[in-house]
Amino acid sequence: ETTDAPAGDETTDAPAGNDAPAAAKTKAEVAKLLNEVTAKAAKGSYKWTRKSWYTKELDVGNATGTLNKVIQMVDENATLDSVVGGFLSISGKESDPAWEGQVKNGKLPAEGRMKEDKFLLKGFTLTEADIKDMNVSGNTYKLQLNACKTPLKDGKNALNHVTNDFITKDEVAKGVADGLGSLGSLVTINELDVDYTAILVTVVVENNALKSVNMSYTMTVNALKLKAMGINITGTGAGKMECSYSNFA
Repeated sequence: ETTDAPAGDETTDAPAGNDAPAAAKTKAEVAKLLNEVTAKAAKGSYKWTRKSWYTKELDVGNATGTLNKVIQMVDENATLDSVVGGFLSISGKESDPAWEGQVKNGKLPAEGRMKEDKFLLKGFTLTEADIKDMNVSGNTYKLQLNACKTPLKDGKNALNHVTNDFITKDEVAKGVADGLGSLGSLVTINELDVDYTAILVTVVVENNALKSVNMSYTMTVNALKLKAMGINITGTGAGKMECSYSNFA
């Protein structure tokens, strides 16, 4: 599943382009550097792109009809897939164009699909313990972070140390409530069990300034347990997210 992850668990100091060979850095040194350059860049202006898609379609078994009935009381053209895809920020198929936006001075743009703070570049708060594998080549830092089980946005896990772009149980509940409006009481979210794996981060730093960030992860929903119209339902599914930040100013 992580075939594009860096091999091994050591740094290399192979030169990139015309750069002089970099001195070997420890995980702690790399974490410190990336925390510093991303914190500064997050306050500036940059280009953002994002793609996210299902790798395993949402499955709620025989309850699809029940949930669609509730959803279509609000919007006759909506379906379970479209509603859930909305609050999971699933943008379509892998072949679809990426979402993109231009951030100015660390603020959300007025137009486009970048409507939530979670999409903004986050100043990293990486620790040595977050980094499972690392490869340093010149100015390029490739990291694989430790997998996370149902992480919260509490600053206490590897995924949240590099991004806010993932879903929590409370956010699922809010997404359902927002989508159903006055009918929100018909659906209750009871549990979310999700694994975030293959968390890959590639950062390019030039002259102690951030040049680019590319990030991806896989998301496996082992169980989304909810009650709809008195019926207990368990949903499963999986997806992948890829995003990038570049053109910093």
